Amino acid sequence: MLYTSYKPFMKNYTLIKLIIFLLPITFWGQNDLISESTKDTEIFISELRTMKIDTILVYKEYCTGCEITSITKEPMYEEGFLNTHIIWLKKGKAFAKKFSYPNIDEKENQININDILNFFYEHKKQFNSRKEYFKKHQFLPPNPVHDYYEELTIMTQNDKTLITLSKNQKTKDLWLKFSWIPPSKKIMELIRNELN
Repeated sequence: MLYTSYKPFMKNYTLIKLIIFLLPITFWGQNDLISESTKDTEIFISELRTMKIDTILVYKEYCTGCEITSITKEPMYEEGFLNTHIIWLKKGKAFAKKFSYPNIDEKENQININDILNFFYEHKKQFNSRKEYFKKHQFLPPNPVHDYYEELTIMTQNDKTLITLSKNQKTKDLWLKFSWIPPSKKIMELIRNELN
């Protein structure tokens, strides 16, 4: 009797071991694509730094948990799996370049980021309140494993601020109580509008 009661558990245990074994394979292609795209953007940012550009914004749209099944490295990126826009200020004018691996847009489009930067500096304390929250608390409400994210990094000569926002955080009311979420939603909207 004791043996038969463990039989269903052993089937599930074997299945769980198999899933855990195969999970890294699922993410292998995704990580390879991200690292290739990251190399390109890092090289470009390094070139901007060499030209003494001191204000750089990096805006990313990406999916976490997306499976990559193709060895060609192309399909998910063409569908917007990871899109990166690098924006920089040069002599008072802002320029943007899009990296959608493996395609890099060679055009440098001139855009206006005054509203984005003004909003950022007006709400910088709220953006930084996320760090303060983690000094007192360990956890946030759960986010789905598979979700779409926006990420904005604002780099100046003396400072670097990272703002992240998931689709779940934009749509679920329980996130609104966190002081950094409303301004994060707004700054992402400002940057999307300018890039489109």
